Amino acid sequence: MDNSRYIKLEKAYNFREIGNLPVSSGFKMKPGILFRSDELSKLTKKDLKRIELLNIKTVIDLRAPAELKNKIDRLPSNNGIRYLNMPIYNDKSDAERFKLFHYLTKKAKDIDFEKYIVNYYYGTAFERTERIKEIFTILSDEKNLPALIHCSVGKDRTGYISALLQLLAGIPRDVVLNEYMLTKEYILPKTKQIIRFFRMMSLFRITEEQVKPMLDTRPEYLNTVLDILFSRHGSVEAYLTDACSIDKETVIRLKKLIVE
Repeated sequence: MDNSRYIKLEKAYNFREIGNLPVSSGFKMKPGILFRSDELSKLTKKDLKRIELLNIKTVIDLRAPAELKNKIDRLPSNNGIRYLNMPIYNDKSDAERFKLFHYLTKKAKDIDFEKYIVNYYYGTAFERTERIKEIFTILSDEKNLPALIHCSVGKDRTGYISALLQLLAGIPRDVVLNEYMLTKEYILPKTKQIIRFFRMMSLFRITEEQVKPMLDTRPEYLNTVLDILFSRHGSVEAYLTDACSIDKETVIRLKKLIVE
């Protein structure tokens, strides 16, 4: 496992660089400009000092409002970080969580967790395009960089946005997939906690094996949505301009900012 871009913190498990990777054209996705993570509500003083050294100017939090309760980001307070809560999958995801909670307590054995996640990725990619446009427009402005993107676990929403950025930079798809899969190892301690929580919420009606697909990092989750993306649009650039309605100039400017 390549840990060269991993940033070890005491109370965040999946904090690492998105960039600092070779690009197909012989260039490199810039180091020190884009970062990704799981939620940041429990950072220690030592963690905050480590993050200060990264000179992050913008934090983009992809979590829905319901996820923020009692889990507000803890960030360095003296370096002017701009915090933006930009839910990547807001109203519908809250409704889906309510539906999931209902099933956990009433019909736990009927849940197809794998189908739930595949649908979630599709919704993120093709139903939340306006939010993706907002995020990429923010990142295309040099004054907002370096930037950190995160959600609760840093797996699905953050994983998809990170993959888009890496593919835009020109990183080969197999390398992007390998980067995506690193999450599986980094969040293992948190995954075990969440599995216990879901089992308790279902009054232990569901087994660990049943719930595991939703919390696992599987190549088919990202590959399935990327297959659809490339089938429909041919390239990430075309997806960003056509599906997400981002100006070509904005896409070009962002690419120039993240590649050296």
